[in-house]
Amino acid sequence: MSDFASASSDSLIVVSDSLAQPELHWCDSMRIDLLVTAESFLGTPYRYGGQSHEGIDCSGFVCTAYRAIGVELPRSSVDMLGHGREILLEEAMPGDILFFSNTNRRRKGVGHVGIVTKVENGDVTFIHASSSNGVRYDSMEMDYYKRHFYKVERLPLFDDFTFLQD
Repeated sequence: MSDFASASSDSLIVVSDSLAQPELHWCDSMRIDLLVTAESFLGTPYRYGGQSHEGIDCSGFVCTAYRAIGVELPRSSVDMLGHGREILLEEAMPGDILFFSNTNRRRKGVGHVGIVTKVENGDVTFIHASSSNGVRYDSMEMDYYKRHFYKVERLPLFDDFTFLQD
């Protein structure tokens, strides 16, 4: 079961094992919906230009997940740049968008995107549509992603709010 399955976006609380049940802000509820939608694509095969559970590419994946919460983003990773506020990787929170560059030998510049799902002890985990393995989780601790990391952006919708994590 995912970190997000225990939370309900229709509720005002996060279900937890402890007696204290923190209240969710409407923004946190939207962030949970975003991540639950993204997780529903786990295992979906990569397909260039795809935007469905039949097959999806990285920018289609990010667009589809955000569309589920009412946010329209441009279809290409390059065109997504600048729709959020650049933040430091150390400031990343679930829902932020990671951009990677020089991931395609035939094309320079930004060519891959993913969505931050978890930040724990400085390690940023994200979900993305990998061209070789489909939709999956990966970590920014992996050398490949460290080498190709370009920047992380937070959309205005999620600015100035803290996501409640266990």
